[in-house]
Order: sequence, then structure tokens, then C-alpha cells
Amino acid sequence: MSLTFPTVNQDEIGSWIQLTAHEPVANIDGEDAMMDDDTFGSALGNTINIQAPNQIILGDSHNYNSMQLKALLGGMAAWEAEGQVLKDLIDAAKAAGSDFPVIGDVMQTFNYMDQKAVNPREELVFAKPNFRAITLSWELAMQEVSDSTTLKQMIEQLRKYSYPELASSFMYKAPAQWRLAVVSRADSDGGPQYFQFGKCILESMSTNYTGAGLSAITKGGTPAFINLELNFKEVKLRNQSSTVLN
Repeated sequence: MSLTFPTVNQDEIGSWIQLTAHEPVANIDGEDAMMDDDTFGSALGNTINIQAPNQIILGDSHNYNSMQLKALLGGMAAWEAEGQVLKDLIDAAKAAGSDFPVIGDVMQTFNYMDQKAVNPREELVFAKPNFRAITLSWELAMQEVSDSTTLKQMIEQLRKYSYPELASSFMYKAPAQWRLAVVSRADSDGGPQYFQFGKCILESMSTNYTGAGLSAITKGGTPAFINLELNFKEVKLRNQSSTVLN
């Protein structure tokens, strides 16, 4: 079964986003550390078809670590240039009966006195790609009672499967995983397929029941406008080969 929004004038809509929840399954498989093809569990609930979003945002980002030469190397370089001043500081520390100061403490004092700083010779070193983020957002207006009923069911299902299931009094079962697809009308103009998504989790969702900046609530508590935002993340890390998917 499926839920489709809007329920009227569907022939005027050129493309849709299709969302299907699935039982969570791992893509990591013993011998093959990460299978290339997405593995989905059994489908859950109804397939959701909703008109193309007002915004489709794909977030590709990467994690870099800061790498620099150790303080000792920087101190040694400074020692060669300003050796006597540093030696005097160390001798003074010894005379005062303190432990031999670490080179970082000496350099901090030296920097303050001489208003100099050691060049850390720092650069960014690649660590890993981040999981790709997908944001879908809609500004939705109800045209018929059937629109309101269907959208309410969609939101309830999205919210339900974004949460874990209580497996026992002290254990959760992971939330659903999602299959996302862009579906176009058969007679819509052809072109390159921009949107092909990997298997996702629904990380967060927000529902603004006063969409369009109006608190328009009809009799019975039905909002006339709803702004919906869904924030997904793909469950697998991409590489240069997998970016050809999108």
C-alpha cells in the first residue's frame, strides 16, 4: 500500500519523492568489510509518495585532523636561533629548585618576553569522509480534507519509524532504514538523473504546524499549512568510485 500527497490534481505534479521504511540490517559482512550494494530488510508500513520538495540539499563533507611537529622540534629550532636566552631561563629554573621545565613552558615564557611564537608547521591531514547528509523540506498546503488525512498519516509513520522499538525493558531495536527515490511522471522532460540516494537513516525531522507564518488551524484542530523537514544520513561512507551514484 502507499500514501500519496497531494491527493488531488496529481497530474499537475512532474516529480515525487518516494520514501520506504525497511527493517534495519547491517551492510558490513564478515569477509567483505562493506558490501557495495545496499542491503535492505523487509519493507515496513506504507510507501510514501510526496510531491517534490521545495528544497533538496545534499551535504558532502570530510574529516581532517590537524597535524603539527611536536613542541620539542619547534623548541629545538628556536634554541638554535635564540639559544642563550632559553639556556638562561632553564638555568634560572634550576637555581630556584624547580623541576627541569618542559620545553613548552620555557617557550611560553620566552614568547611572552620576546613577543615571538614558534611556527607550528601545521597542516590538515585527511582522516575520513563523513556520512553524506540529505535534507528534504516542503511547504505544504491542504486543498482537501483528504490531503490533511493523508499528510497526518505520513507524518505519523515517518515519526514512528524514526524512533527505536523497545525490544525489552533494557534494550532497543534500531530504528528503520530508508530507501529514497525520485520518481518522475512518464511524460516529464528527460535529463540527467541528479538524485540517487544510498540507504539512509532518518536522523531528525521537524514539523511546523504554523507553516507560511500563519496559525491557520481549522475546526477540529487541522492545520491549513505544514512545513516539513526531514534530515537523512546515508549509512555507508562514500569514496571517489561511489560518487558516480550521484
